[in-house]
Amino acid sequence: MPKKKIAILYSGQPRAWRECFPNHMRFLFQPNMEHEIDVFAHIWTPVNGVEDKTLHYFVESLYNIKGIEWEPAKSFEHETIVPDRNAYHPLNNIVSQAYSLWKTWDIMDKYVQEYGEYDIVVRTRTDNWFVEPLGNLSDYDPEGLHITDIQSHEDYALGDTFAWGDYNAMKAYCSMFPDFETIVEEGARVNPECLLGWAIKRNHINTHKHPMYPKLYRDV
Repeated sequence: MPKKKIAILYSGQPRAWRECFPNHMRFLFQPNMEHEIDVFAHIWTPVNGVEDKTLHYFVESLYNIKGIEWEPAKSFEHETIVPDRNAYHPLNNIVSQAYSLWKTWDIMDKYVQEYGEYDIVVRTRTDNWFVEPLGNLSDYDPEGLHITDIQSHEDYALGDTFAWGDYNAMKAYCSMFPDFETIVEEGARVNPECLLGWAIKRNHINTHKHPMYPKLYRDV
């Protein structure tokens, strides 16, 4: 089997990163060790809290980091856009997540300009806890977006904690932030899963849904 180039993207708050590291190694990294795996991240750091410098050392020592940015947390608001009351998430949380994921993509994309595209791009939260074996990611359809088959809110909504796919599919998945206002104007409900699903739909990305249900560490 030809060796693939895989990029794994982390973004957002660094929740339970140390605790979930062995799980990520078991389910995500080790089954794909025959491939070239690089890691990119954009991580929020506390504004008023004490920054955990040991976490920097932990992450940058154990992962094959090709690009990472630790940025003080921002506050996001909008004059007219408000969250969907029937599927509520604070607007700051929704936009913060979209921004951080987009920044991670941008960090990776700058690296790609010099070293070439990745065959497979993975997005995961730091606190995802995998339960079902994923296996070798190169065994799946190489085109399109691979994601959980969990349903939420609308038929077009998609899970926002874990996905992988080819470069173009994941570009649509990770780059919602610059088009946030347009996506809302087009009719998407202001909810993370709905906004993401709309972004994928408007970019005409083929989606493969699988019976895989990673948990968050807080729920383990």
